[in-house]
Amino acid sequence: MSYGEFYSGALFGQLKEDIGYNGEWSAAYGLHPAVLEYNGIATLDGYLGFYPQQYKEDFRRIIAPALERVEASRIYYDDWGARAYLYSGTEASVVSGFKSFVPADRDIYMDVQAFGELGGRYLFSRFELTNAEEAGLRFIKAYGTGESPYMVYLYGLEED
Repeated sequence: MSYGEFYSGALFGQLKEDIGYNGEWSAAYGLHPAVLEYNGIATLDGYLGFYPQQYKEDFRRIIAPALERVEASRIYYDDWGARAYLYSGTEASVVSGFKSFVPADRDIYMDVQAFGELGGRYLFSRFELTNAEEAGLRFIKAYGTGESPYMVYLYGLEED
C-alpha cells in the first residue's frame, strides 16, 4: 500500500464526521492501530513501547479470550506485550498491510465488558465480524471509498 492508502485520511475523516467523533476511546481490528491514531482517533491498543504494568494487565483482560485460544499469542503478549493489539482467536495476527486481506476467521474474541471498563466505545474492524452481536458489539455502519483499500466496519458497545 502507498502511504496515503495505508492511512486513508479521507475515509476516516468521513467516518468521524458521520458519527460525530469526539475523542472516544477505540480499538482497531485487522487494521494497524496507528491508522486510527494518525487520523485523530484515540486508541486503547497500539504498539506501546513504554506503559505501566497495570495498563498491560487491564488490556490483557480485553484480549484474554483470544490469548486463551492461541498459545503463541499468549506467550508473545505475556512475555513482551509491546503490541497491545486485539488478537485473533485463530491466527497469529489479523493486522495486515496488504490491500486485499481475507482472515481465516471473522469472529472476534475479546471481553467487551473489559473494553468498556477501560473506556472503549468504538471498534473499527477491517472486515465484517460474524459474531459481533454475540460478543456484545452493535454494528453501526460500513464505510469505504474508492481511494482506500479498506472497508471499515464500525461497531459500538451494545449499551451505546
